[in-house]
Parts: sequence; C-alpha cells; structure tokens
Amino acid sequence: MVKDSLGLLEVAGLLGAITASDAMVKAANVRLIGIEKARGLGWMTVKVAGDVAAVEAAVQTGVALTKGMNLYVAHKVIPRPAEGLVESFNDDFTDKPAKVSDDTKASQEAVVNEPVKAEDNTSEEEKSSLDEKVAEVLDEIVSTIIEPKSSKSTGTKKVAPKKSSKKK
Repeated sequence: MVKDSLGLLEVAGLLGAITASDAMVKAANVRLIGIEKARGLGWMTVKVAGDVAAVEAAVQTGVALTKGMNLYVAHKVIPRPAEGLVESFNDDFTDKPAKVSDDTKASQEAVVNEPVKAEDNTSEEEKSSLDEKVAEVLDEIVSTIIEPKSSKSTGTKKVAPKKSSKKK
C-alpha cells in the first residue's frame, strides 16, 4: 500500500490546469505529480500527492478556483490507492526524481549563474515624471473600480416585502 493519497482535478484548458496546480501546491503540503492532457475537448488533469488532508485541501482549493473561472470539469481524491492502481497509470506517484526532458537539461546547462548588473540610464527627473504618470494611471484605475457613492444611495430605505397573492 502507498502511504500518500492521490488527488485528481480535471479542468478545461491549459490555463486552468496551470492556475489550479499553482494554487493547489501553494494551499497545502502536496507534490505536483503532473499535468496530463485528457482525450479531446482540451481537458487537462492535474495530479497531486501527499497526506490525505493536504490533498483534500489542495483539491478543494483547485475546485473553488476553477469553478470561479468556469473551467471546472471533475475531481477525485483517493485516500490510499492500491499499488496496482498507481503502477497502472503513473510511475511518477512513487518517490523518484522528477523527469526532465533533454531540452530542459540543455537549457539548464546553457544558463550561467552569474549576477547580472542592470544599468540605470534614467535621470532623477525622468524617474519623478514616470512616478507621477504611474500614480495618475493607478488613480484612474481605482476610480473606475470604486465609484464614489452618490448622496442618493447613502440613505437606506426599508421596503416592506410583497405579500403573496396565492391562497392556501
């Protein structure tokens, strides 16, 4: 028997899968096993593993997030899957190092871990004008999101509920 539980979340599209997997891993102490493309319709399955409670919390987080995005399809948490089940669909569920493609290995070797110095060519005057523009844009965005209350809407008015015209 495997000690970990398995959580599956099926969503529509890669965006939903990536967003859900990010939220799931951040919400609970789970390992992301993978994101797998399901057959047809662009559905993706996010697979996580960990303790039963952590997997349940992570999957519920993913469900809530994807329902809010209208991308939710289905979910399932298997508390202690049987060895045969785990082996039949995924070898990644067991504790093994993550698989890294050859392309990724080549790009990792090409990256040099040296600090990069950013050149600052803007003057103090340009910085202050940019800061003012940023503040103006942010004020405009906030004003469109939060409209000031008009004097008419500040007073509360109690309205009596309508009586039902149906006879018993």
